[in-house]
Amino acid sequence: MLDISDGLGRDLERIAQRSGVRCLVELERVPLAEGATIEDLGFGEDYELLAALPAEAFHVIGRCEPGEGVELLRYGVPVALGGWEHFSAGD
Repeated sequence: MLDISDGLGRDLERIAQRSGVRCLVELERVPLAEGATIEDLGFGEDYELLAALPAEAFHVIGRCEPGEGVELLRYGVPVALGGWEHFSAGD
């Protein structure tokens, strides 16, 4: 479990890497606040929790499977999302 304060894609990469799995998310399943867009998921500061659990006790947006990395899909099409960069090249 991890908060997604750096953006869904960026923090999902951390879960995938540390867990040794491939994470696949169907972005159309992500609940959004009124007026929010899929692109907003890349900004971070969401203060929501992202968890990889064996049971479907929460809102399911994807799955973990054997492999590595992250794949974000929107209606079956790969999507790239940014995320919060704590340090930039100029700092």
